[in-house]
Amino acid sequence: MLASFRFHHFGLATRNMAQSAAFLTAGGYRIGEWVFDPEQSVTLAFAEHPSMPSVELIAAKDGVPSPVDNLLKSAAAAVYHLGYGCVSLEAAVEELKTGGFRAMRVSPPKPAILFGGARVAFYFIREFGLVELIEEEAGQG
Repeated sequence: MLASFRFHHFGLATRNMAQSAAFLTAGGYRIGEWVFDPEQSVTLAFAEHPSMPSVELIAAKDGVPSPVDNLLKSAAAAVYHLGYGCVSLEAAVEELKTGGFRAMRVSPPKPAILFGGARVAFYFIREFGLVELIEEEAGQG
């Protein structure tokens, strides 16, 4: 059981941030500020809804290689990852291993502009898919 994991968001890779944001807005979402994250070479925005899961919009910047390029070759938008909050990245990875899951680190921990500088890391869980772990202060959420 992954008791310390808290669902945080869906990561939606998109070719067109404006169109994806318009769709979410029509569904009652509030779209936050768009930011460029040079660590990941993507433009990001966080969309929140009072009763629905949060969505992180992720788009490649024109002409800049990004982690979503291959995914967006065949689709205009696609769920890219699921984000989970945790108190400690290291403890969360240990919890995955203890649970029998194989977690291959895709990117090392680094501060995330979109999440106020909180440390994040991406892991590919062979039995599940791509997961973003977001280190949050105890009691957040």
